[in-house]
Amino acid sequence: MSLRYENPNMGKSLQHGLNIGFGYRRNRELNYDMDSIKPNKWGFYKNENRFLITQGYIDLTYTYRPAIRTRHSFKAGYGSYSVDSLVVKLNQDYFGSSVTNIRYFDIGYHVSYNNLDYGPYPMKGFFGEINIDKRFGKNTNYLQLITRTNNSFRLAQKSTFQLQSVGVLRLPFTQPYVNSSLMGSADVYMRGLEYYVVQGVAGGIARATIKNELLSFNVNNPLRSKSHDKIPFRLFVKTFADLGYSYLPNPGKSIFNNKLLRTWGLGIDVITFYDVVLRFEYTFNQIGEHSLFFHNQTDW
Repeated sequence: MSLRYENPNMGKSLQHGLNIGFGYRRNRELNYDMDSIKPNKWGFYKNENRFLITQGYIDLTYTYRPAIRTRHSFKAGYGSYSVDSLVVKLNQDYFGSSVTNIRYFDIGYHVSYNNLDYGPYPMKGFFGEINIDKRFGKNTNYLQLITRTNNSFRLAQKSTFQLQSVGVLRLPFTQPYVNSSLMGSADVYMRGLEYYVVQGVAGGIARATIKNELLSFNVNNPLRSKSHDKIPFRLFVKTFADLGYSYLPNPGKSIFNNKLLRTWGLGIDVITFYDVVLRFEYTFNQIGEHSLFFHNQTDW
């Protein structure tokens, strides 16, 4: 259960914002470690009779927007995790040093600059952000830096060259399992390695994409609507290549850590109203796999 209040435009100038929330959850299943047989896959454990993990948190964020394209955020929070003793038996490094609970304070700063022509599917412009987070408390400690960029250049009226990047650094490099995620989430992944998890304390991804608008047309809305009597569609074809790297001091059986990763492919993107972007991508990776992937989330 969770509750959150957000007001991003407060005051006469609408330059100030406030976000406050708290939550509590318990799970009977969790990914306790990397799979011992399948490299770079999560290992899951489920127990119908016991809650394996419990989390509670509260956080407060103040935002300041001095100009239309720039936003600063300052965050503070408190939280706690606890796991059942069965989890520690499966992975003594889940929280580190065989502990079953952590309590922590978080402080953080975030700055972003957004000059994209269309956020869900930019054809020109630049977006950049920097996140600095410090966590300290009982049985946990790290300093984390995350950067992200999205830069698009027009090659022709309907063609764009896009460069995207994300970088992650966590100090110290020796981190427990729960603090070592890097690639494999909906936010940070390489196209062609969606089915894999790559842990790390330092690394990043660089993406290059060339896309060209192929078709643009409207379809009559089968449902009655005064505001949307027609449904617009735009169809793009693209080619892309990704590079990635993830450093982990003790990679274990990982086949992707501490080496340069490469993927490439072709795709079709479909854009329609309500900022819906559908992406169909046929990808290849350096271990010889090739697959068709479908995504319906905004691409970074």
